[in-house]
Amino acid sequence: MWEKFLAFLGLIEEDDDYEDEEDLRGSDWEERKRRVFQPAIGKPAVILVRGQTAVERKDELLEALRLGQMVILDLRTVDLEPGQGLLDFVCGAVYSTQGKVIRVAPGVFLATPHSRLLETWEERLTSAEPAPCDEEEGASEA
Repeated sequence: MWEKFLAFLGLIEEDDDYEDEEDLRGSDWEERKRRVFQPAIGKPAVILVRGQTAVERKDELLEALRLGQMVILDLRTVDLEPGQGLLDFVCGAVYSTQGKVIRVAPGVFLATPHSRLLETWEERLTSAEPAPCDEEEGASEA
């Protein structure tokens, strides 16, 4: 191939013994074209499920978690009892894969099948540190 490129540029003479282009463009060539020109469509990394759909498709949610996909559950419009049942079901599935379920907002939960997929950064106040408003009050009293 390199020789053909150099011959195209006119740097060397073209060799007639070189393989035909048809040999190079066999089924391998078609497979390469397919991989390069077609976008890689895989399964989504995160699934968002809202409302009653989450309760109706809980088996599919379980399968998605088993395949390594994260699931966001929006249960704000679901009644308390079915929503709690679904959340318990998802927590059990996530526990079996050593994952995590965290509450993102009231009624919204993120389930990750593996705990390494999620990193939590929390702001922690220690009791030794006074709140900013306490410092100002102490300064004015002295």
